[in-house]
Amino acid sequence: SAFRLAETFVEVIGIDASEMFVDVAKKMQTDGELKYMLRAFGDLGRQHVARASPSEGADAFEAVAARCEFRVGDACALGEQVESLGGRFDAVLVSNLLCRVAKPRKVLDALAELVKEDGLVLIVSPFSWSEEYTPREEWIGGTETQGDSPLALKSEMDKRGFVEVCMKAVIADAMVEPAKGLLYHTAGGETYHVLPCTIQEHERKFQCI
Repeated sequence: SAFRLAETFVEVIGIDASEMFVDVAKKMQTDGELKYMLRAFGDLGRQHVARASPSEGADAFEAVAARCEFRVGDACALGEQVESLGGRFDAVLVSNLLCRVAKPRKVLDALAELVKEDGLVLIVSPFSWSEEYTPREEWIGGTETQGDSPLALKSEMDKRGFVEVCMKAVIADAMVEPAKGLLYHTAGGETYHVLPCTIQEHERKFQCI
C-alpha cells in the first residue's frame, strides 16, 4: 500500500506495531523484491519471490521507494506524535487495523489529529471483532445494542467531525450477486457494496476476511 500511495504522494510513512513487518517492508524498499516460502504440507513448501511492481513499471520503483519511510509505532497513540511525524497528512490509510487493536476508538481519535483540514481518511476493515484482540466493550458495532459495524463506524467518525465521502463495507451475512461477483448488504436503509478479501495460509487454504 505504501509503495502504491507513493506513486501519487510525495512522501509516505508506513507504520505498523510489528517490527518484523516493518523490517520486511524496508527490505522490499531496498531490494524491490522479497523471497519467501509458501507452505504446502507441514514444514514443506516452495520458494517464491514477491516483487514490487508500480503501475508505471518496475524501472520506476527506485523513485517510488525513495518517497517511503517505515516505522514501528502504536496506532492508538499516533495523535500524540504528529510533530515527530512531520506534521499533519493530506491522507491517511487505516488498513486491516481497527479490529486488531485494543482500543479502536483511540485510533479514530488519532485521525482527527493526524489529518489536515479537507484531508482524506480511507478505512479498510473486515470488522472481524474478537476478544482475543479487542475487549467486547471496545468494539465498534458487532453487538446487538450497537448493530452493524459500518453504521457504528460512520457514527463514530461523525462525532469526530469527519464527513463520509464513500462507504464500502464487508458484512458477514451479505448476499452474493453472481453477475458482478460482488456482495451486497442493506443496513439502515442503505445498500453497501462489499469488497471480498482473502489471505493465503498455504497452497490450498485461504482465509476469507
